[in-house]
Amino acid sequence: MNSGESGAGWKIILIVLAIIIAATLSFSVGQNAIRLVTVTQTATDISTLTTTQVSTSTVTVTTTPPDYFQVNGVLLSSGTASARTVEGTANIQFSVSGPLLTTATANAAIIAINISNSSSSSYPTIYQCSSASSCTVASEVLVKQYGVTNFNTPATALYIGAKIISGQSYDYNIIFSNGNSVAGTVMAQ
Repeated sequence: MNSGESGAGWKIILIVLAIIIAATLSFSVGQNAIRLVTVTQTATDISTLTTTQVSTSTVTVTTTPPDYFQVNGVLLSSGTASARTVEGTANIQFSVSGPLLTTATANAAIIAINISNSSSSSYPTIYQCSSASSCTVASEVLVKQYGVTNFNTPATALYIGAKIISGQSYDYNIIFSNGNSVAGTVMAQ
């Protein structure tokens, strides 16, 4: 191999490296989207390499944003209905994990809990009870922004203003003040 062929080989290697570098994926993670940049070469001979065609596409990535809450360990206890002056036995127990990072307001809260099954036509009132004869409507239940808030004992549970029947399946939807909601189905115990 003479020095002219050796120089041409290095040019080809440099051009190939330039193409590889130009074809590197570029990620822009804003609004849960990743932008992929693809470089396509149409030249068949390296000596005619003069233009590059670049195409882009956006791929939507479904993730849990950092200011979303998670609900764990949902337990629905069957029993009697609660009212303002009586703590029944039907309640819902769970834990809420606050987000690690947040853009939400400093005071996060559960603003509604909807519980239903196939035989119900409306959602029962949810109560917080401080004693057997004193319950208030749970319209804004505060939760920790950065950690776990437990509603997982009879003393901290949220009480239901309707009879809950053991062995029946119920849907729940827990709605937070930041717009996040967590829904699921649970069998009453």
